[in-house]
Amino acid sequence: MAVNRLVGPSSVLQAACRKGSVTDLQPKQAVGRLCLLSKVLNKAHQVLQASSSLAQLVIKFALTGLKHSNNDVRMQSYHVLLEVYRALGASIKPQLTGLRQT
Repeated sequence: MAVNRLVGPSSVLQAACRKGSVTDLQPKQAVGRLCLLSKVLNKAHQVLQASSSLAQLVIKFALTGLKHSNNDVRMQSYHVLLEVYRALGASIKPQLTGLRQT
């Protein structure tokens, strides 16, 4: 018999970032994962506030998306980083160095 486990926001965030790089995914897969991240973060900011390692994982995953050749992937990465910024504030600015300004 299968064991039922509750899946919380932190489990969803970890699963969405499990490959470590958006560039390893097809564009549709990358957009889907980033969209999921954005929606979970929109509803559960406290998850990132409680776990700095999870915040680092999400930021790293989203930053790789900003370098993707597909515009939809880049836009979803931007939305994820915006949600992280809403949750953590200016403390993430040092990790956002080297980005191209538009």
